[in-house]
Amino acid sequence: MLNSINPGTFPAQIDIAIIPANFEFVRDQIGSLLKVELDNQAAFWGDEDLTSQVFIERFTPIDRAEGNCIEVGIMKMGFDNQTPISQRNGVDYAIDVFVNALEKGDDDGCYLSGAKLHRLAGLIRSIIQNPIYDKLGFAPGLIERRSIQNIQFAQKEDNHDTLNSRMARITLH
Repeated sequence: MLNSINPGTFPAQIDIAIIPANFEFVRDQIGSLLKVELDNQAAFWGDEDLTSQVFIERFTPIDRAEGNCIEVGIMKMGFDNQTPISQRNGVDYAIDVFVNALEKGDDDGCYLSGAKLHRLAGLIRSIIQNPIYDKLGFAPGLIERRSIQNIQFAQKEDNHDTLNSRMARITLH
């Protein structure tokens, strides 16, 4: 058993640069199209509550003061139909949505944050499932299909702050 590897004992055999994997391009494309389309919807409706910051694979916790935030990351990958030259893979992407809302007049902040979260989650689902994005903006061949698998909303019992913070996870396969 080896405790350390001496790189000089086995020369590298791959003599080309390995390009980024398709799932990386897809992850970044999801974030880009959500940013563009959510900003477009905010302008269309004249509703600043739809404007959101979008992050890719963010590890820093979302600060409630940042407002609406969306974080796109890869959850898991599965591989099948493998041959020596190809394979088909399924990738689950997490689209996490974070919102908060303060009381506004007679409207309770809890209600407002829930309504905002549901509106954003619904918009994201509609954007991703729109036939315009059946291939997420890529040329045919890269993506066979895409579908929203589920939307999970965090339980209200987990929320004990004055900003009425809420979050949801949208799973895109």
